[in-house]
This record gives sequence, structure tokens and C-alpha cells, in this order.
Amino acid sequence: EDFTPSERIADRHLRKERDRRNNELPNSAEVGGRTLKFKICDDGKKRFWGIRNGELRLVLSTVNRN
Repeated sequence: EDFTPSERIADRHLRKERDRRNNELPNSAEVGGRTLKFKICDDGKKRFWGIRNGELRLVLSTVNRN
């Protein structure tokens, strides 16, 4: 995709905020040599912060899904 300079800046800020929030999550798992952070919600499902449609949202994780 082609982004305008202002769209690239906004996207960069959104990614930085996503990374900051994910680093604060309490749980982690090793998957494919990478450490993935997540939290377990009230429904017992694992979620992490992701960008969907230009917004930060808690996204359902597939890490060790039962």
C-alpha cells in the first residue's frame, strides 16, 4: 500500500503504542523462537493488542489454543 507522509507517521505511532501495550501484558509463551506476550481475559481466552482497521484492539490469540 502507498501511504502519504502523514499516514506513515500515524501508522508508526499506532505500532509503537501497540508494542508498548503488548510489552506490559502479564503472560508469555515461546512460539517458533519468539516470545509472544498475551493476557488471559475473563472468558479464559488469550488476547494481545493488535491493529485492526486502524484501531488498537484486543485480538484473540492462537497461541496454545484449546
